[in-house]
Amino acid sequence: MVAGMFRSGDLPVAERLAAAHELFGRGALPMRLAARADREFEATVRHVALAPPTVMELAATPASVLRTPRLIRRGDPETLSVILPLDGGLAVGQAGRQTAVGRDRLALYDSSRPFEIHGCRGITAWPGWSPRTSRAPGWSCRWPGWNGCWRGRCRREGARVSADCSRGC
Repeated sequence: MVAGMFRSGDLPVAERLAAAHELFGRGALPMRLAARADREFEATVRHVALAPPTVMELAATPASVLRTPRLIRRGDPETLSVILPLDGGLAVGQAGRQTAVGRDRLALYDSSRPFEIHGCRGITAWPGWSPRTSRAPGWSCRWPGWNGCWRGRCRREGARVSADCSRGC
């Protein structure tokens, strides 16, 4: 069951980025979308609320999603978010840490803190989020050395990866 859908291909080329930017900027978790102006922007977003988690499927050309302190003040649903790339690669940065995330990894991030997600190439991913209050008692995402990337184990802070997409994710 798809609760909502956005397809940039339904719009004129000149209006696609602005429409996607508006989509990401409104709602309970406002974010800013940035993409290179010299490239044609394409995106498809499908989402469903599974009470309480919300899950999306996002397919897009290279772009970045930013959550700034100003956007947090505008609206913060206090969620923990996870993103799982299905195709392509991305870089996730939060709290001064960055990591590359590919098909075999997922990243965890907090809506109450600024973050950046950079899609280095065209990407298909499943981002999802759930209220922090619904987590299991005693569970925390702030383990010593945790940098937000999970691949069967924690990656330590010393293994930082640059979010510079020119080097690839």
